[in-house]
Amino acid sequence: AEALRVSFSILKLAMLALLIAYAFSGTFSVGSNEVALRLRFGDYVGDPGKRVLELGTYLAAPFPIEEVVKVDTRPASLTLDREFWYETTAQESGLTRSQLQAQKARPLHPLRDGSLITGDSNIAHAKWTITWRVADPVAYLTNVGTRPLATALVRLVAQQGIVHAAAGIAAEELLRGVVNRDLAVGTMQQKLDDMRTGIVIDQLALDKV
Repeated sequence: AEALRVSFSILKLAMLALLIAYAFSGTFSVGSNEVALRLRFGDYVGDPGKRVLELGTYLAAPFPIEEVVKVDTRPASLTLDREFWYETTAQESGLTRSQLQAQKARPLHPLRDGSLITGDSNIAHAKWTITWRVADPVAYLTNVGTRPLATALVRLVAQQGIVHAAAGIAAEELLRGVVNRDLAVGTMQQKLDDMRTGIVIDQLALDKV
């Protein structure tokens, strides 16, 4: 009887320790370059203005009651170096501009060579860099959810915005680096806002033309 009493006492202490450990297993920290959202049975926790958790340490109910999802808010860069550029080989990459132009004096292949049509009906090639970030974590998590999908969406809307902007200028202007960036970025941002992605385009840079 004494052995059973001691065994049950030890068992109670072990169960209490496990219960305490389980209760505090939901402690989590949020870094400086990210935010977090708590989901309780799939629904966001907190009022609309207080759902996003920033830098600090927080306590959430253990899984599967609550789930903590972190969103990276650092600016990201995306390079469009093939969408509007002709196909090149490793050997061609070492040629000078004049040599490459002479060698590329041939019809473009639409499946391999990218290009832009300018407002004066000329064909141009250009490389671009887009800087974007997540500005609305709730909309981002609800309608996008993953970084690869966000990158794909930015790439698609960037192509549409660049095509739209290039169609409004002459080839000579594009060669001088004159681009209506407000028009291009505005077109991109409008499409992202229509999809409620929570993504913001910060910058569009023309790298090479």
